[in-house]
Amino acid sequence: MDYQDNELVIDTKAHIELSESIAVPYTKAVATRLFSAEGEVYWRPNWVATLLLGDGYQVGDLFANADGTLYQVEQYDEALGRIVYTRMESGISVGTVTVCISEQEEKTELSQETSLVQLTYRLTAISDAGTVRLQGMSSATFAAELATWQEDIVAREDVIHEWLNGNGRYT
Repeated sequence: MDYQDNELVIDTKAHIELSESIAVPYTKAVATRLFSAEGEVYWRPNWVATLLLGDGYQVGDLFANADGTLYQVEQYDEALGRIVYTRMESGISVGTVTVCISEQEEKTELSQETSLVQLTYRLTAISDAGTVRLQGMSSATFAAELATWQEDIVAREDVIHEWLNGNGRYT
């Protein structure tokens, strides 16, 4: 075996870490389900998830969204209110998405129960196109996107309740 041509190439690309919180009118356990592959079907516009391995709720399960981005479940715990996904967008970036949910003490007009959902994206570009994409992301655009997610969840409350009561398309 010849190892003379081996080398380590350092080609540092862009890296981002964005974190933002939104309030949702659900308990911690239910809010956790909303951020699963299946849960997002009921509130996120144009969300199409293809389960490639498992049901999306177990460590090691794998799914892809409509644009081919892959998500592998690293942790899923409704009692803790925590989900961790490894996220890979082919040719663009790889990293993690962490969802941490805590129940709020204060009640709101929206519901008896309210949870605070903190979403953190840690992504590293794997190409020049990925560097451009990540450099275009900012705390302000991330916060604006999550604000629309919060609005979508509230607007789809009836559909979400049907799903939670066993009447969803995939239950």
